[in-house]
Amino acid sequence: MSVNTEASTAAQYQRLTDRRVFSLMRHVVGDQRLQSAAAGVEFWNYLDARGCLGTIRGARHAEPTPLRLSRAEWSTFMRGELLHPTISRWLGELAARSRSDAPTQALGPAREELIFERAIAALARADAASRRWRERFTTSADQCAWAALTLVFPAIDASRRVEARLEEPALDGELQMGIDALMSSLIPLCEEVLP
Repeated sequence: MSVNTEASTAAQYQRLTDRRVFSLMRHVVGDQRLQSAAAGVEFWNYLDARGCLGTIRGARHAEPTPLRLSRAEWSTFMRGELLHPTISRWLGELAARSRSDAPTQALGPAREELIFERAIAALARADAASRRWRERFTTSADQCAWAALTLVFPAIDASRRVEARLEEPALDGELQMGIDALMSSLIPLCEEVLP
């Protein structure tokens, strides 16, 4: 789909055949606008953010309505670069804890839009944590790892043991490890002290 937005961007198109892009677009613009843009398409099946089958039907009128994103919608849409890996890591952690290969069972009946809303809020928490522990947040993978951890362990930033681990100085001649590299050592700390 060609990009049509009020925001200034060099992007030219969006790959709606990529399920992640379609799923996020559905969250950003809502079903009614997406259905109007997909007029002429009877239905579109895709794997949603939970890994479940999602369907959207095209509007019944003949001519599609061009989809124009506001600046705010475009800004949210462009967070997909962080949202998708955050959601993927979150679902992976839930699957690892749930004795099932289906992380959606651990999510319960959460609707797709709630998945995105929770991931957006978790990334905001990662932004706040990155200001507190700057040396631990050097890549986007660090942001996504912390956001996923906050989704699995909501009180992670209140844990004294996690705080102590993050504030440990690097050994002589070593670089400070980022959150992504520390994830395997942070999870046991969270499991010990957090619900």
